[in-house]
Amino acid sequence: MGVIKTAQPLARKQGGLVVVLFTLSLLVLMGFAALAIDINHMILNKSRVQNSVDSAALSASIALEKGVTVEKAAEAAVDTIKAMAKSAGNDELDLDVIGLSSNSVATKEYKYQSNDGTLVTVQFSNNPITFPAVNALSTAEDIYTRVSVDGHGLQSFLIQVFGINKSVKASAVSGRSSGVQNSSNLAPIGVCEQGSTNYGYDIGTEYQLAGKTSGNSGGNSSCKNKNKCDEEPNSGDIGSGNYNYLRLDGYGNGADGLGDALGGKAPGEFADGETGVYFIDGTVDTKPGVNNGPVTGFNSRWNQEDGFPAPDTDTTATNYSEYNGNGRRTFVVPVVDCSGNTNGAKPVTIMGFACFFLTQEYDKKDKIIYGEFYSQGCTVPNGGGGLNPTATGLTRSNYIVILLQGLPNMDGFKSKQKGIAAVEMLFVLPVLLILLVGIVEISRIFIQYTTLNKAVQAGARYALVDIYGSQPTGSLAPDSQIKNVVVYGIRTTGTEAQKILKGFSSSDVLIDSSDAEHVIVSAVYSYTPIFSKIPFTNTSLSMDLTASATMRRTGS
Repeated sequence: MGVIKTAQPLARKQGGLVVVLFTLSLLVLMGFAALAIDINHMILNKSRVQNSVDSAALSASIALEKGVTVEKAAEAAVDTIKAMAKSAGNDELDLDVIGLSSNSVATKEYKYQSNDGTLVTVQFSNNPITFPAVNALSTAEDIYTRVSVDGHGLQSFLIQVFGINKSVKASAVSGRSSGVQNSSNLAPIGVCEQGSTNYGYDIGTEYQLAGKTSGNSGGNSSCKNKNKCDEEPNSGDIGSGNYNYLRLDGYGNGADGLGDALGGKAPGEFADGETGVYFIDGTVDTKPGVNNGPVTGFNSRWNQEDGFPAPDTDTTATNYSEYNGNGRRTFVVPVVDCSGNTNGAKPVTIMGFACFFLTQEYDKKDKIIYGEFYSQGCTVPNGGGGLNPTATGLTRSNYIVILLQGLPNMDGFKSKQKGIAAVEMLFVLPVLLILLVGIVEISRIFIQYTTLNKAVQAGARYALVDIYGSQPTGSLAPDSQIKNVVVYGIRTTGTEAQKILKGFSSSDVLIDSSDAEHVIVSAVYSYTPIFSKIPFTNTSLSMDLTASATMRRTGS
């Protein structure tokens, strides 16, 4: 007897289930595609706009340093933004702005707008925190520039499906730095510190800077213009046998090297231990002797001799025509401590930097270099400033023009864009929570371990750094300073906010100097995760990060 069986599939199709799953999956995929395409596109253009405002702010500040009006400085900023928008790779930027009518009466704030509504604002203030200036803008004090771009719309791709439009904004603040702490672009002349205000030098006064000056031993008995040599003030006496010349790194000991340095030629190869960078409270070596050698290099600044760099062929300055100065007759010199009466070739301590304008060519008979102390504040090329400028708007002796970071009136690079956080929460966290936790925590572990590793390396290097060359080989810096370098990045004890890692302390740093040939700096940091456990498990993400660095104490 046959049995008839009805065929029934094992996996019966569920009505609409595939459609629902496909729809949800497609939505998630579109969300990730939007994140990958639109957000990266937005970040790319954010960086382009940020680069533009950075350059614009610097252009305005540099224009102010050259003596232009605030209005012209604002125009320089806008010209730079337009040029950046037209440069290769910035085709999507629409920054072809024009000035608004209100600019005709503005003195501290200038606004420009493009056809698509992008607003460019250039503001000026004597305080780097408050823009525009609350009180009248003083041109006698430091002037800071803030350039901002608001409402720059971008093309939306997949993200427009969710009703989200893209736009970016950016701002930058520039101005004079805090006092310069070091420089690698100095003239080989040391002037003595002769007072507390401007190091004892009067603005607009001509001084005998170096050579057989009235202040040096040997005097200026052979000076052909005896009255001038006797009447002009001098830059002080470093000591017997010295005539205020210095031996800079990379130029050697000879007269040719001195001439090259005075002419502005780039230094040659540095010897062991030389860096070419000079710090306040550091030292620089003197170069004894009258040194007639500098005549060729020094006089190249007047286009009278062959030298480096090649002199300009534009002679409009000779005819008293209007021209753009090229700075060949201005240079920065270290102000040194002459109280020790240094004899021969020895190091002298650098107290600061001063700026002089060269007033006369070098005459082999007079053997004197003259220069005018020309400003209370001056720009030091290749100088290194402190962390922050003063907020009072007061000028300082030496400075560089920089972009200022971390001020409350600046938009961070990762400024929150409307709707982006909601999109990330909607499409990332609910779907791939465990993966997200893994990516976040592993990335944080890697970053903090890298930071810790670099910190102990810096501590190990600092342990053996001998700034003044006065310690025996293999000497170590104090343990407290080494630990501060590891924890704060500086040799002195900092604040909690200055710590390179949150919760990091000196007690977490170990220094092993028991080996006569090596020093080992190690640290253990307790990593605190954002998520205490991996989702849906009891596995803790807390752990100890350990890093160490070893440095040889001897040269063997």
